[in-house]
Amino acid sequence: MRKIGMGLIAVMLLCLLATTSGQAAAAISLETAIDQAGRQRMLTQRMVKVYALIGQRVSVGRAYDQLDASVALFDKQLNALKPVAGTAEERASLRKIERLWRRLKKVVTAKPDREKAQGVDKLAEATLREADRFVGLLEKRSGKAAGHLTNLAGRQRMLSQRMAKFYVLRSWGLDLPAYRQGFDAAVVAFGNALRGLTNAEENTDAITKGLDDVTRQWRLFGLSKAVDGGRFVPSLVTRSMDKILDRMDMLTMEYARLGENKP
Repeated sequence: MRKIGMGLIAVMLLCLLATTSGQAAAAISLETAIDQAGRQRMLTQRMVKVYALIGQRVSVGRAYDQLDASVALFDKQLNALKPVAGTAEERASLRKIERLWRRLKKVVTAKPDREKAQGVDKLAEATLREADRFVGLLEKRSGKAAGHLTNLAGRQRMLSQRMAKFYVLRSWGLDLPAYRQGFDAAVVAFGNALRGLTNAEENTDAITKGLDDVTRQWRLFGLSKAVDGGRFVPSLVTRSMDKILDRMDMLTMEYARLGENKP
């Protein structure tokens, strides 16, 4: 794999990696586990997105930075989550994620091939589903409103990269009905969840301000316009979705801290 560059997004992910590595030495809180497990969902989508970007030679240097950092972060967070899996069901789910990840890691870091892209995405989707189930198990054990909000905000990170992933796959010539439907469904889900988070009674002033920023970015971009006319602009779309991802990542950590501070 290519050496990790020092692009802005790579720096952000590497900072998260350093934090995760330090936390792995000791058991992390359940709220932090929900945050990190939720981030695993996002990484499955981001890795397919950059696989397709590299395959069509778009923003290649930045895409390699994101791929390398994402693979390393997934590995580190997976290790950090093992001590938190407190029930037999959680441990079984995590073992399944490990098995899926070994396969996904191998194919997503190989030379991109458009003929193999659908298979790579199917494996990422399977990993996403199990990662989502694991987050749900942690949220259920938490039993706190903040745990639910952390999960919901973390899912927004995944949706930002899911929209970008489907868009980039389509721009690569894989404009399949399933990808068009997946893109549209992710757009709707993101908008609905953003409204739900904005109306949460538990929001602090800082969280409210952050959500207002995301709402402005979301409306300003007007994602539906980006697919009109059949002219794809993957570089623009991925950068815009990454900006939303960055903000939602910070907000997810805010919700996790909110849960840690409440009984």
